[in-house]
Amino acid sequence: MTTRLGQLRSFKRFWADGHLAITAVKAFFEPNYESGHAVRWRIHRTDGQPLLVASLWRTWPREEGGLDYSFSLITASAAAHPLLKRMHKPEDEKRTLAIIPPEECQNWLQCRDPEVARTFLRPAPAAALSAELAPLPPRNRLVKPGFGQ
Repeated sequence: MTTRLGQLRSFKRFWADGHLAITAVKAFFEPNYESGHAVRWRIHRTDGQPLLVASLWRTWPREEGGLDYSFSLITASAAAHPLLKRMHKPEDEKRTLAIIPPEECQNWLQCRDPEVARTFLRPAPAAALSAELAPLPPRNRLVKPGFGQ
């Protein structure tokens, strides 16, 4: 999304207007295909602190008046990242969440120049991340009583 932020109709105005935000997440999940099929991995900070994800916010008018708010997480290239380049299908573009270091949060939030804002959009350093297998539990395919009937 990084290179297209200023071009895509859905983001262009909000990027140009500096609708920058930060979304804190404990972890995120990515598929790893090194085994030949998708295996879910959990990625998080090694120190247990939240990852601060570069985000873009916008408003939506309500029919009855007032506004609703939404946000999108911004991604950055992971092609050269030692850990994150291993995620997604081998032939797919390598993208990951753009992480804002805690000491850069205020500068990110106050930035109003889209070209300067782009300089913040990068993955977390590999040394700051840990990853482990996190397969989903098997799905119960039985219909529960009273559900879906």
